[in-house]
Amino acid sequence: MVFNALLFVIEFLIVIVKFLYSLVAEIYVMLTAVERDVSGDIVLITGTGHGIGKELALQYAALGATIVCWDINEQLNTETVNLIKSKGRKAFAYT
Repeated sequence: MVFNALLFVIEFLIVIVKFLYSLVAEIYVMLTAVERDVSGDIVLITGTGHGIGKELALQYAALGATIVCWDINEQLNTETVNLIKSKGRKAFAYT
């Protein structure tokens, strides 16, 4: 009985240590990440008719990427592409 309790405590401590190690490792990766230059890259974004997809398309276009917009709503998708093109950037619409 005491042996089983001791094994449980040891396994529990191992799980806690592994969790803390993973947490610290991920925080380190997040804090030391280097931003990548996307100018000249082709970026495919889905759901560009509205919401987060549209905002991502506008932000990547502002960074100089060529945007491939994909949305089920052809009208809103075309509006997003026209907005990007009006700012002198390259974008293409697909539905």
